[in-house]
Amino acid sequence: MSISRRKLLRNGGLLSAAAAVSALMPSTLRAAAFTSNSTTSGLTQKVLDSLLNSAFKVVSFKGDEPTVYLTLVKVKSIASEPESAHACSGFILQFWGGSSEGIKQGLYTLTSQNNSALAPFKLLLVPAEKQSRAYHGVIYKMTK
Repeated sequence: MSISRRKLLRNGGLLSAAAAVSALMPSTLRAAAFTSNSTTSGLTQKVLDSLLNSAFKVVSFKGDEPTVYLTLVKVKSIASEPESAHACSGFILQFWGGSSEGIKQGLYTLTSQNNSALAPFKLLLVPAEKQSRAYHGVIYKMTK
């Protein structure tokens, strides 16, 4: 099977970023982020689309940040090439809100305020820009 450099870079870029973030996380956060208690299996495109423009209670995993409420403003589906030996799929979630001081990059527990059937889930949130109230989180799953 041949693969172009463009495809290799495109498919490997997100996996490399996820691996780098995981490697830089303290071991206690890394363990919490990838345990069965933090499953995101219930987060499908249909569920996420139904949660657009809804509020989430956001609580710091370490308890060092104040509780804030963020609104899910965008869901972007991402996936590897179908012919890839290790097919992946997922979502980039964009949130907006919180206080003007913002929250730090870190692991947070998110609880939907509009869908009580959705279990709280852990997500690494990253500020989009300095002095911004926008945040990104990535959910990425191996499908093969």
